[in-house]
Amino acid sequence: MLQVDGSHEIGGNWISSPDYMDRMSNFKRSSFRFQTLQVYGIPHEQESFREFLKTGVRHVDPNDPRLVRMRNKRTGGRITGRVQVVHQPISDYLRHTFGFFHVSAEQGENLGILDTSTTSAGDLPDYDFVLLDDETVIKLHYSDEDGSVVGRELLPEADIAQYQRYRDYATENSVPFLEYERSMPT
Repeated sequence: MLQVDGSHEIGGNWISSPDYMDRMSNFKRSSFRFQTLQVYGIPHEQESFREFLKTGVRHVDPNDPRLVRMRNKRTGGRITGRVQVVHQPISDYLRHTFGFFHVSAEQGENLGILDTSTTSAGDLPDYDFVLLDDETVIKLHYSDEDGSVVGRELLPEADIAQYQRYRDYATENSVPFLEYERSMPT
């Protein structure tokens, strides 16, 4: 078992960061990511986040490795999808992330926003997960304090049909990102 923040015990089939990246890069048909946090503690984003807080602008390099990987997947006929749950008021961190989402959505990621002020999250889980090729579920664990990655847990006994229902509900009840962005107050 692993203790997070000294209070929560979590555990299971932990996979390494390289194993996770390999799975995310080498799925065969489709990947779907469900995101629930309003702040993620991503080390490589801290500088651009600080700049965003000063200027209100997020500059995104079109050759960012994440975008290049997504384009390569699309070119190879693979589908990438994601739904981000949003609570009002939108966090500064998510406003910053939306700059990246904009470019990613323009380049073909199926990206939706499920805004809980207008749409019920239904029975969706309160944690992040990835569903790969409708056969593999990975639960993502984050620190309660700062949203930094704690670990990634393979769920080999997961009810795949349930996670497909989560994906379908989230996708069907979300607003495509570029549409959501146009309707956001400035």
